[in-house]
Amino acid sequence: MTADRIPPARRAALEAVSKSLNTSTDVQAALDTQITARRLAPRDIGLATELTYGYLRLKGRLDALLDHFLRAPGKLPARVRLVLGLAAYELSYLDRVPAYASVNWAVDAVKADFGQGLSKMANGVLRSVERLGADALNPDFFRQGSRDETGFLSRYYSCPRWIVELWLGERGREAALALLQAQIVPPAVGLRVNAAKSSAQALRDELAAKPECLSANGWTLAFAPGSRPVEDSVLTQGLVSRQSAASQLALAALEPTGWPTPVWDCCCGRGGKALSLIEKGIAPVWASDVTFARLRQLPVESRRLGLPAVSTFLARADAPAPLAAQPGTVLVDAPCSGLGVLSRRPDSKWKRSPTDLPGLTALQSGILEHALAALRPGGRLAYITCTVNRAENEERIEMLLREHSGARLLLSGASPLDWPLGEFFFHALIARS
Repeated sequence: MTADRIPPARRAALEAVSKSLNTSTDVQAALDTQITARRLAPRDIGLATELTYGYLRLKGRLDALLDHFLRAPGKLPARVRLVLGLAAYELSYLDRVPAYASVNWAVDAVKADFGQGLSKMANGVLRSVERLGADALNPDFFRQGSRDETGFLSRYYSCPRWIVELWLGERGREAALALLQAQIVPPAVGLRVNAAKSSAQALRDELAAKPECLSANGWTLAFAPGSRPVEDSVLTQGLVSRQSAASQLALAALEPTGWPTPVWDCCCGRGGKALSLIEKGIAPVWASDVTFARLRQLPVESRRLGLPAVSTFLARADAPAPLAAQPGTVLVDAPCSGLGVLSRRPDSKWKRSPTDLPGLTALQSGILEHALAALRPGGRLAYITCTVNRAENEERIEMLLREHSGARLLLSGASPLDWPLGEFFFHALIARS
């Protein structure tokens, strides 16, 4: 395609979505690459972000909308469908974008790559979407062509059928609808106030008083989606960190201030949970992961937050622990299907399949086995996932307890379905006798 035929925000969204759907790259990394490479202005960053995440959250609904107007949906090139989907999202959900602008860029993009014939088709389909107007949001529209109620829910809530079936089977209709609704809207903006700073309490109280604050629990604050509760300078000074409020509350529910130390965060990722423990005076904390790219961010974050350096090392969590001493607590923020955070990571629902689950549960069981073995007697095993299916949550804990008489469940729980945060976690704390 010729770059000057597509406005920069649309180009960034188009390439980011394509990259995230067709490779293992997660959507935020794909979008960040586009924003940096194209040096987008702040206004364009906002539009590119809205298009990227909005399209991925509602891709299933938009596909059904386009299929209604396409003569042969299965023969349409994937790239053309993506362009049409992004433009259809603009037409149906972005009131401030003129309809002609949405149609024009998409038609130009199709023409540049696929010629006059498909560009005429694109123009006709998008004009039909435009004429549909508010009916594009009407649930009854998406009942057309659905072979059953599950098919309707899959189309309307833009969620693969296997996930809808899983939630209906395990949770029942009311809970499944709550989960489905949550994953098509943006999640709350989460902040963690750095408790190690002398100004922490004053800043926390100031932020909690903001009208856009949805909840304030200890040092964890959640704000309405799309809000910007702090300036970048507050982040730069290390006074706060961006972190999912639901994730923070799952950790807090495990009562970490009572954990015996040292704490080993054996699946630390970029280290958000490890750093939050240190901010609260819990030390020492060790952090390991299988990927150096994640670990290398920890020293940078430690310096920004004014915290002591974290002991980091490369290690597989599903293998014997490469430790000279036994930890008092092992924190397992387990690799999982991520079905509880689809609002934040909407690309993952289009890349996951039910065939992934056996491998994930086997990995989780392996991690739990080795984490328990690494603990000293009297230690604690803390388990967290960002998913909502029993196989990765309750069943993993039940299996561990059955196979180890010396393991005892202290507490377990999950995010409530009626809270405004839009993300759902499971947590459990086990003692080793």
